[in-house]
Amino acid sequence: MATNNPEKTYKILFVCLVHSMLTSLIESGNICRSPMAQAVFADLVEINGLSSHFPRIESAGTTNMHVGEAPDDRTVAICRKKGVPISSRAQHLKTQDFYDYDYILGMDEHNLRNIRFIMPSDAKAKVHLFGGFCNGEVIDDPYYGGKVIK
Repeated sequence: MATNNPEKTYKILFVCLVHSMLTSLIESGNICRSPMAQAVFADLVEINGLSSHFPRIESAGTTNMHVGEAPDDRTVAICRKKGVPISSRAQHLKTQDFYDYDYILGMDEHNLRNIRFIMPSDAKAKVHLFGGFCNGEVIDDPYYGGKVIK
């Protein structure tokens, strides 16, 4: 995602899902990792004067359990502590998103499988692991006891 071309813009969608062995009972999404990634990325874009290159930065979940809800209280608390504005509302990943966004970034391999499962064959969006842009690591899910960042 180089921004050397002053005309080039990128629309980014961060995607997450809570998963476990009891997936059908406790699935949720878009209240922890993806809204935090959205908020931090948007804040960095703003701070670095790159807003014109990123006209759309959003997040979504691979399920619709929390649609319309604010991010998890712990996510909001961490963002506030770090001075990062966060105000998103949970939404569900839709087929149209594969045509509306340039990049769809999953937080872990499970997310990538779910994203690719519903991805149309003629999709415009490029799908990647978010951590692949830095150290290649997955972003652990803190909702049910994953690694906690303070």
